Amino acid sequence: MVNGKRLRKSFGTKLEAETWLHVQSVMLNDQGHAAFAMSDTQRTHAVIRALATLLGGREGTHPSLDSNSANEELARLRDNIRHLSCLMSTLA
Repeated sequence: MVNGKRLRKSFGTKLEAETWLHVQSVMLNDQGHAAFAMSDTQRTHAVIRALATLLGGREGTHPSLDSNSANEELARLRDNIRHLSCLMSTLA
């Protein structure tokens, strides 16, 4: 998927299509191995960073807040992330 839309490919020959499929399968497999090669701590930090990005945008900014409110919101978000991190480490 690209930008939430299904990617449609067309190929001149069946061999080209099968080659592309094989390359994509290898890439997907490699990504899976890379994910499992991460330590639990690395995975936890990745989840926390992803949540922070989704919930708060870029660090220190929020489109609807002035700078004081943004700093307060960021501090609140960091507290929530620390709490989430503690909860995740107790489950691990």
